[in-house]
Amino acid sequence: MNADSVSGSSLPEGATIDGAFESLREELEGVDNADLVHINIDVMAAVTTALGVLPKVLKLRPRVEEELPKFDLSVVDKFETYAMALYEAQADYLSATRPAEPLPQLVEEATKVRDTLFADVQALAHRQLIDGEEIREVKTAVGYKALAMDLQLLSNAMHRKWDVVQSKTAVQLPEILQANQLARRLLRVVGEREQAPAVAAEAAANRSRAFALFLKAYDEVRRAVTYLRWRDGDWDRFTPSLYAGRGTGKRKGETEPPIPTNGPPTDAAEGAPVAPPVTPTVPGVSPAPTNGQQTLGLPDSTPFANA
Repeated sequence: MNADSVSGSSLPEGATIDGAFESLREELEGVDNADLVHINIDVMAAVTTALGVLPKVLKLRPRVEEELPKFDLSVVDKFETYAMALYEAQADYLSATRPAEPLPQLVEEATKVRDTLFADVQALAHRQLIDGEEIREVKTAVGYKALAMDLQLLSNAMHRKWDVVQSKTAVQLPEILQANQLARRLLRVVGEREQAPAVAAEAAANRSRAFALFLKAYDEVRRAVTYLRWRDGDWDRFTPSLYAGRGTGKRKGETEPPIPTNGPPTDAAEGAPVAPPVTPTVPGVSPAPTNGQQTLGLPDSTPFANA
């Protein structure tokens, strides 16, 4: 799949995939089910936001290392990898859940080709130019797989004797190749339909784990940026909330829900876990000033003292 075509979004220039998901395989498999959250934001928009803030985050890395000695710097170092792993997982998820090739139209086309080719091959077999035993099983069973097998038997029978029959039949070589290709397409589509639930379930699980890791990393980075840029009052421009402007927008007077303290959050309507907001809080620090005045009284300890 061309990743740049996923969900109509493209990555910032220079961003690459290069197996990010696979590089995090062990970490992804270690994600606890209790840490999984309902994906209620635009995944591609979140990835693009993260990659967009990456250069500014990397510039702050020396300050993070100096001023927040207990902060896990690997979160910053792997920040892009977390984003790209989620990107890959989203691409796989969309591919696994995309509408399959319409089966009725394919079956109709394959049936017409099978019936036409069968009539021609029967005539050649009657004149003993083709071994009739090779096509004895054609049209003896029903079903998608049987139809695909008919096409393969007919195309193989014609192809093996093509040097003998090509001047004695109206069948053209492209028709034989078309029959073979239709058989392959039919088997592939039927196979995809049979495996679709399992494939989609695995893709959804991978995406959920990648999203959980990504969200945790983004939240941690945002907390660090907030601490470092608190006096400047511009932390939200460095690492904006991933939930800003989601859906149809907040209603007047509506605020992001608070982070619950007991148990994972749930959606009351669906009973499904929902992602906690990533609006950062800095322990011991009063809310940011809104009138341009500087807030005094920053804590001596960092928000990562217990990390």
